[in-house]
Amino acid sequence: MAFLAFIISIVLVGSLAAKIVAKIFPFSRGESFFYGIILSLISFGLIGGLFTSWFKYDFWLMWLSLILTALIFWGVNKWIKAPLPESEQKITTVDLNDWPKVVWVIFYLVVISGVISSVLMAKGEKMFSPWEALPWWFVVSALFGFLFVLWSIVQKISPKKILWSIIALSFFIHSYLLVYQNGFGGDRFRHLGSENRLLQGLDYQPTLLTKDLWTVNLGPIKIPQALVDRAKISYGLQWSIEAFSSQLTGVGVFQINKFALPIFWSLSFTLLSYLVGLLLFSDRNKALIPALIGNGLYLLQYYGAQGLPASYGVLVVLAVIPLWLNYLKNGEKKILLLAGGFTALSYFNYSLSFLALLALSFLTLALRKNRWLGIIAAGAIALFMFGLELLDGNRFDFFLGKIRSAWSAGSLLYFNSLSRFSFVDANLLEILDILFAIIFILVSLLACWQCWKKNDAVRLAICLMFFSLTATYVFSWTLLSGEHSLARRLTFFSSVFFIFILAEPIYDFVVVKKSQLAVITLSLLFTISFYSGPLLKVNVSDRDWAKAEAIWKDISKLDSYPCIDDDLEVILALEAVSAKRFQETINNNNCASRTIK
Repeated sequence: MAFLAFIISIVLVGSLAAKIVAKIFPFSRGESFFYGIILSLISFGLIGGLFTSWFKYDFWLMWLSLILTALIFWGVNKWIKAPLPESEQKITTVDLNDWPKVVWVIFYLVVISGVISSVLMAKGEKMFSPWEALPWWFVVSALFGFLFVLWSIVQKISPKKILWSIIALSFFIHSYLLVYQNGFGGDRFRHLGSENRLLQGLDYQPTLLTKDLWTVNLGPIKIPQALVDRAKISYGLQWSIEAFSSQLTGVGVFQINKFALPIFWSLSFTLLSYLVGLLLFSDRNKALIPALIGNGLYLLQYYGAQGLPASYGVLVVLAVIPLWLNYLKNGEKKILLLAGGFTALSYFNYSLSFLALLALSFLTLALRKNRWLGIIAAGAIALFMFGLELLDGNRFDFFLGKIRSAWSAGSLLYFNSLSRFSFVDANLLEILDILFAIIFILVSLLACWQCWKKNDAVRLAICLMFFSLTATYVFSWTLLSGEHSLARRLTFFSSVFFIFILAEPIYDFVVVKKSQLAVITLSLLFTISFYSGPLLKVNVSDRDWAKAEAIWKDISKLDSYPCIDDDLEVILALEAVSAKRFQETINNNNCASRTIK
């Protein structure tokens, strides 16, 4: 009953938000409704993250977050009384064609069978690649999906039908990591430990609700650490949403973490990238291109398939981008306040997401003055983020050869899977990688030059955001050495802007010219990158999980925990099982102390 009540409440709040969207944007009724639902869910998560990071997690505080979300949208709806100028923008819809029903049935059967096979073939054994378990036809199905959707766009099939087919394809693409019985990677277990801790009502410092308040120095001022604690604030949104979902549904947080993000991503990322495309191109058919590209780039395939804070952070950025682009177009003060409000609220979210929205707001305000000021602002953004990376414990260590490793670490397409075929020479892969790097640079520069020539401030904003984030990444990787905690995620966020840069040249070359060769080539590139899949260094197996449960049963009653000298996978599982009462960092210190003695 609680879950049903929540769904009804979100639909009602989303309907309220949709009224605001309809007054601001030139979207159809259905587009406004879905955007309203997404804004409601994200606002709810951000407010819930505020309570969790500053105070405490509580089931009823999450309901309070939903009530506050409803009140905010109710107030904004009263405040914006009449449609604003941008809502009158004309959107082009091409003449509609359609496929026979049997074609649609075949497409959806292929997609559904792929998702089901990924779930049914899940293994709890050690695996270093999802392709150790997935069948060969899973890759062929991915290629078929890309070919089908791209050719549907070329043939000008109904944009609404294509959009739903892209969502279905996204479910399929992002289901490939479900083949891991215990989920992909090691980071999820750290977050599972935190979510279990919240659900068990255990003390989680730092918080403002404590007699022994943790403090830090911010310059000459001493402030509560909870106000600026990067880890808790960055992860609060995910922890809140997944813990609350577990309590609502009765499903364990372990399974919520495994399935929730791929589902939410497939719906939200596809719809949001389509809506941003509408604002940029005013053409429903062209707006489908960025929605599709989001399923073809490696980083978006990878992060969209697993429950990580960075993935939620990208969705927040993508949800707020339309507001800033709208303000850039018409300069309406009410939209500025609305965009600024969402940007401020995104503080209770992944830190790089908040920084990206701050950068976009600064760039937008500069571009409202003139284009040259916008370029200066983009340079300032890159310098500022580089400074943050420098202050994060990295040190100067320039080596020109690191440019190659920077490209490999942040590449948007990978060709590693071709090495599985004996007839493919390793040198060929190097040539392909270099060729793609050259094409990547040329296409980016050409697209942005076109925006500059057309004096299109909105598209220029997208280009400048992409270049400022990418420049920060390249400079950080080549000039500094260290953990690169900020830089490692920058290409993920910059790829969000890159899909809109790619959209127009792809549309002109593939759709307008109706090039079958281009459709096949692009689909192959996306599929090869998909098949190159993530190689996993940390993989918690059923055996690791069972061992962690046994260890916790033995040590849980102790006043202090001994050094557990075991594999990292067991330690991570132990952190999740113990609800973070046992922690990897403390265990490392205990083991180091024992070694010294």
